[in-house]
Amino acid sequence: LWLERHQVKGFYTIMEETNLLQGAKALMMCSGIGKLRPNVLFMGFKNNWNVCDFHETEEYYKIIDEAFDRWMSLAILRCPDGLDYSSIL
Repeated sequence: LWLERHQVKGFYTIMEETNLLQGAKALMMCSGIGKLRPNVLFMGFKNNWNVCDFHETEEYYKIIDEAFDRWMSLAILRCPDGLDYSSIL
């Protein structure tokens, strides 16, 4: 795993789901240790919302709605070049 290769110490959970919405829901439900649970959902900004398929935009909205249903805060980061910084790491 990436965390092990870069010697990052922490707790992680590997989830496999069929789509982004189901994966986000599963991560929101299973993350944390005991009563120590994250309360912020951090997402990237959907740049192509006006040209992508309606289903993708709906899925993005449903993830946000699911976070609010779970009383989580939401942070959306908007970067001009996107969020993929794997080449720098």
